[in-house]
Amino acid sequence: MDALAGSFGKASCFAKRPTTSSGLWFGDNPLRASLPLLLFQMSLVVACFRGVHLFLRHVGQSETFSQILAGLLLGPYGAGSLRAFQEVVFPLQGREQLNTVAFVGYNLFMFTVGVKTDLGVLRRPGRKVIAVGLVSSAASVALVLLADRGFRHMAGDAYSRDYVYRIASSWCVTSFPVLSLTLAEMNLLNSKLGHLVLSTTLMSDMVLLPVGAIVRSARVSSEMKDPLRGMAMFLSFVALVAFIWLVARPVTVWMIRKTPEGKPLGEGHFMAVLMLAFACAVFSEVMGHHAGAGMFMLGLALPSGPPLGSTLARRVDGLVGDLFIPVFMVMAAFRVDFTRLRDVAMSAHLQLFLLVSGVGKMVGVMAPCLWWRTPLRDSFCMALMMNIKGIYEINVLNSWHDRGVVDDQAYAVTLGYIFVSLGVITPLVKALYKPHRRYAAHKRRTMQQTQTGTELSVMVCVHGEEDVPPAATFLLAFSSLGHNPLAVYVLHLVQLVGRAAPLLRQHHVKQRCSASGELPSKAGGNTTTPTDRIANAFRQGRAPVQTFVSVAPYASMHDDICALAFDKRASLLVLPFHRKMGIDGRMAVANSAFQGINNAVLDYAPCSVGILVDKRLPGSASVYAAASGNALRSVAMCFLGGPDDREALACVARMAGNPDVAVAVVQFQPRPEWKEEGRETRLDKEAVTQFRSNCVEEPRVVYREEVVHDAEGMVGVIREMSSEFDLFVVGRRHGADQSPVTAGLAMWSEYPELGIVGDMLASTDFPANISTLLVVQQQRVDRAKGR
Repeated sequence: MDALAGSFGKASCFAKRPTTSSGLWFGDNPLRASLPLLLFQMSLVVACFRGVHLFLRHVGQSETFSQILAGLLLGPYGAGSLRAFQEVVFPLQGREQLNTVAFVGYNLFMFTVGVKTDLGVLRRPGRKVIAVGLVSSAASVALVLLADRGFRHMAGDAYSRDYVYRIASSWCVTSFPVLSLTLAEMNLLNSKLGHLVLSTTLMSDMVLLPVGAIVRSARVSSEMKDPLRGMAMFLSFVALVAFIWLVARPVTVWMIRKTPEGKPLGEGHFMAVLMLAFACAVFSEVMGHHAGAGMFMLGLALPSGPPLGSTLARRVDGLVGDLFIPVFMVMAAFRVDFTRLRDVAMSAHLQLFLLVSGVGKMVGVMAPCLWWRTPLRDSFCMALMMNIKGIYEINVLNSWHDRGVVDDQAYAVTLGYIFVSLGVITPLVKALYKPHRRYAAHKRRTMQQTQTGTELSVMVCVHGEEDVPPAATFLLAFSSLGHNPLAVYVLHLVQLVGRAAPLLRQHHVKQRCSASGELPSKAGGNTTTPTDRIANAFRQGRAPVQTFVSVAPYASMHDDICALAFDKRASLLVLPFHRKMGIDGRMAVANSAFQGINNAVLDYAPCSVGILVDKRLPGSASVYAAASGNALRSVAMCFLGGPDDREALACVARMAGNPDVAVAVVQFQPRPEWKEEGRETRLDKEAVTQFRSNCVEEPRVVYREEVVHDAEGMVGVIREMSSEFDLFVVGRRHGADQSPVTAGLAMWSEYPELGIVGDMLASTDFPANISTLLVVQQQRVDRAKGR
């Protein structure tokens, strides 16, 4: 029995279709013309997928799962079961042209992923990455071949050995494009496991490319019984690699160098790169490889990131990711016909081999991870991630089906396995793996707990150079001399654009500032980057500074922030507010995504957090002017009570150690009959007493109490003080939130993350252009981790 006899070689006759339609008013059916039919099919496919995913995303399912399900609903088991619908909307000729469009989109997807991939991560992959990559692939292949040998005597010819060998060789490696796409959707790209599995899969894919070329060449020699054909095929692969690295890459690099810094690739240069990609795809198909392989290899050879990567992201990503890929996946599921599952024994054996391949990869991933003492839950989650299948495996399956390597029954079994495994793995990973558990502190890291005379670690985050002046000025308020040393960690936050994998690394400055704070001009072709200028600005202070760069999606950028703060044992993490002062004197939104980052950090930070609100007019201080001179001369703190106010008081007490900074603390006291005695009140008194005993003896440090009867009285006192100080330090949550001192202010709050007083100071209705530091004391303590 030839169980896998395909339909390769079938001929179909089509009636000639016009490209466009005359329209309904001329009695013409628009769906009988190729162009209206194609547009309607693509619109219907995308609408069906989006409608399905609208519900399934709430239960943790990936877009790939929803795309396959949409294909099944439009296919023979949904609307396609209606003969009239199939003949009108998805006739055979219409499906062929839709498949062609889908394959073009798939090849563009492989090219864009290749361009966004940074091969620099493989320079020092680490022993764990190498071990996981090699052992997982070897274990998967070995178990499949052992299962084939064990069942061969019992099953006889119930399944094709060629199918088993193809599954063993093609599915032993997890596809980097598939995993990067899925992890980005789950917001796990820059998690610890995300970094690890992406490096592992990238290394495996780089090994698989030449190995796959050798295997296909050997297969040609065997099937055609001509060793020279196999040798010619392998030499053609070498010729393609040589063309990519010796011609295409130098030409593209030259075009990139002609592009001004910060500008996208020019129109002509962009089209030239696309023509090179299509040329590689055609040559790859001619020599017997997939067109996507040629485009992917070209993308890998080209520089990642801006301007090429960002230009592709802006011009191609939306069209490919939101239109072509859903069409490709839906049309793949459209082929499934479960009525062809007549041979139960064959279907059972194929499912068994697919399951054995997945189990082998699970064992091959978990064994090295446990050897390196990775927690069991993380090891299991990493093994699940490495078993994710998607668009690459489906493209390989489509290719087998088109060439007659697998029949309809094997196609349905294999795609069904991908569908079910995705439906299980993705929600399970989301449920089990929580990146924030890694940086959950088992010891309180706050300003209040930092002892006098010990080093204070402060981490500052900046999105751009405009965030440097207020942050650098704030840091200069701390005394880094004598018995109060200060360590500063600067994290430059960059949105992930034009790259497939995130990046978190320490930045080494290429050029340092001169004594005047100016950067040297271009010399020898070297130019400074924004991160260079940011790092140089902070180095003008007296404290030692280490600069880091995080390139990550905004949705998961807080993972890098919290993880670095945890690793560096920071006591205070300072973030810029998401609104900036505009030239018209009003607070404008710099980027709404920044607010989401700040809120996520407030939820998961392993230390206390400060949000710095800068209300100075833009251009009032340059990056280096703010860093070279101590512009912060006076600091005020409003104390109402509560843990955040105590943390803010500890921050101000540290500033009081700087002889160049004047400090004033005003404690607002309610009327005696409103006072409530309790634990929080006792802690407030202890904090104030300690501050007065340690700091108030200095003539530049002032403490006073103000008895106010209502919120209006408190606001009046703050307004009077605002013209005398450069910075206000306040806590977010107050122990007296429900007292008449703050009653009525909450209903006018515009920024809840700033608290009542912080929101008032940041509001454009508050007349003074005074900067504000909103302080939130760290509260998340993992007790179980400490045991």
